[in-house]
Amino acid sequence: MTQLFRTLLVLALVVSISEAQQTVAPVPDHDFGIVKQGQKLVHVFPIHSAADTPLRIDRVEASLPGISARFQPTIPAAGEGQITVEWNTADAAGVLEASLLVRTDDPVHPEVPLLLKAVVKPPIEFVPYPAVFFSAYGDEAPESRVRIINNGEVPLHIERIKAPENHYEATLDSVEPGRIYDLQVKVRPGVPFGRYTEQIVLTTDRPQNPHLQVGVNLFVKPDFYAFPEVIDFGPLRLEMLDRQPQLLPFLTQSIVLINRSGPLEIRSVNADVPFLRFSLSPQDGKESRFRLDVVPIRERMQLGKINGNIRVLTNDPEHPELVIPIQGEVK
Repeated sequence: MTQLFRTLLVLALVVSISEAQQTVAPVPDHDFGIVKQGQKLVHVFPIHSAADTPLRIDRVEASLPGISARFQPTIPAAGEGQITVEWNTADAAGVLEASLLVRTDDPVHPEVPLLLKAVVKPPIEFVPYPAVFFSAYGDEAPESRVRIINNGEVPLHIERIKAPENHYEATLDSVEPGRIYDLQVKVRPGVPFGRYTEQIVLTTDRPQNPHLQVGVNLFVKPDFYAFPEVIDFGPLRLEMLDRQPQLLPFLTQSIVLINRSGPLEIRSVNADVPFLRFSLSPQDGKESRFRLDVVPIRERMQLGKINGNIRVLTNDPEHPELVIPIQGEVK
């Protein structure tokens, strides 16, 4: 096949596709840029029909809520039509893309895709999130920041900070008075082991936003801990396991046992759930990290809820036992 013949073939295919595509949007996307939350956005998409008969638009489907469309249901033969899209951003925030699909009775090209973009700024913005997340040992004191940005025209003043004082130290830096603040949250050392989900409340001078809340999520790890913390088998269906016994190996759960303070020896692993067996690696010697495979035994399974614990006993007097919850249900 010569190069000239290839070129002519490609051109013929392009012309063929162009002729087959009877319905097009000359400019199928629109970017509103940065807008304020609650602002109603409007854009008109022209729709062109090259068909020799009238074209009917059935409906317009949008991927995000708050978007509606108005249009004349019929476009004349070889004529132009319009689709007016309205976007109510009252419940929108962030960098958004909304795809729209225009459904028509064009037998060759029944769907016309459209795209809207916008960056919706709420009156008060938290960057990166209205929350902070910590994972730390008991003697550590990590910290994190949240930037609070006032996108409104009226200055915002933060008058008071209320935080769980036994867990955190919260301070506020005024980067740009009335406009930008940095909230710094620092974990106090010595918080007891466990998970904590709490709130820091900022009191403002704004009647419509008197209180701003920043979530604080803290996991204080002991020196000897398991990851993940819980063994969750979910629903175990006996009928399915009997039909497909090859699925049983995929139910094995693996966890890592980590001792931050140094090597220790694991003396025994047992559980009060009767249908489990365990495989520990390495099996002998002192290590600071172990892998524990929890393997279900089909013949011992009994119907009902799974609610028990794995107990790992060690030779370390500071960490003699680690308890790992087990949950799920045999159906």
